[in-house]
Amino acid sequence: MTEVTTVHLRDEELLGVGLEIKNDQISFNSFLKKIYQQIDGKYPKFYKFDTCSKMTYLAAFLLLENMVTHMDQLSIIFMSTEGSDLIDQKHLATITDREHYFPSPANFVYTLPNIAIGELCIRHKIKQEGIFFIDEEFDQRKSFSRISILFNKSNIQCALAVWATPSQKTLTMSLIPKATFSEKTIDKIFKKII
Repeated sequence: MTEVTTVHLRDEELLGVGLEIKNDQISFNSFLKKIYQQIDGKYPKFYKFDTCSKMTYLAAFLLLENMVTHMDQLSIIFMSTEGSDLIDQKHLATITDREHYFPSPANFVYTLPNIAIGELCIRHKIKQEGIFFIDEEFDQRKSFSRISILFNKSNIQCALAVWATPSQKTLTMSLIPKATFSEKTIDKIFKKII
């Protein structure tokens, strides 16, 4: 693999890898389900995922499903302003009221922001590093530095770089080959975020 490949998922559309899927005025969750049924539909666990994991799963499926690079040469770097805030709030609602105390294991498991990385690693058999950073805002310099550190490992040939803001229904995911990585690459991929 020698080119950067990117998928952008927004409330109103999914763009990338030759696809453009528009939202037909349905809820974001229904839109994610529609995309899933269109492109895969063979991983029933998808329906239990939180929003961040659903967005991550769909973008990664499009980028990685027919990838020729070996997964043992791929690392994941995930960046977000939120982590698992949406599902944390949902879980908190199930444990706050002592009269209606009913914690949900299905919610609790997603209160770890790195669960999306775990789901990717399981689905695509990725065995290298996966790291999740929570920042106040997107920082191009930090992103470049973090990906550079991953590439300094000799066996890492590709990075899966992700910036997600689930509450705003946005995710950008790029598969970046080591051979074409530069500061300009980061600028080009994530310029819509800044």
